Amino acid sequence: MLEFRRSSQMASAVICCTLSMPPAVARPSTEFLLTPGRAGQVEVGMPVEELQQLLGEQNIRLVDRRKEGMFTPAIEVRLPTRPDVAAMFADIREWPCAVFAVWGVDVRDPRFRTPEGLGVGSTLAELRRAYQIEISEAEGHAAMVKALKMTFSLTADAPVDRQRVVSVWVWPDPIRVHSQRCPERPIGK
Repeated sequence: MLEFRRSSQMASAVICCTLSMPPAVARPSTEFLLTPGRAGQVEVGMPVEELQQLLGEQNIRLVDRRKEGMFTPAIEVRLPTRPDVAAMFADIREWPCAVFAVWGVDVRDPRFRTPEGLGVGSTLAELRRAYQIEISEAEGHAAMVKALKMTFSLTADAPVDRQRVVSVWVWPDPIRVHSQRCPERPIGK
């Protein structure tokens, strides 16, 4: 009888501890994974033709984002699962490999997440717990995460730690793109 009580008490303790632990963050599928240089299947440096083949002509369109009042070409991406809204904008340039390619990616779809489960809709407090961040006002209110090579644009209408991510910018990396996609080409030409 004493043995039954001990095992029953141990089982209760395990159940209690398990129930009081915070739930594990679900890892996003690779289709929606944000990593340095990538937003799901879209990779910085990917030629526009490759992007068109990957996503299908019906899911993309060329747009002018007019950044800083200047012509800024980009590919607007709408995913078949939510065709009513743009999931992301892939800014395009013809540098460093002399072909039009993805320069950087502006992610708007909350399904895209870092391995830690953070993305559009996350709070600044959640970002702070997962990464070393630097707050920037250079191009709007944002948290820069150098380890991910990403900038998380934030709302400014809430107390600091409750500000929410409204978009994620996956940084350009011309040196990496050059070394992987066109190392035979002199850089800067």
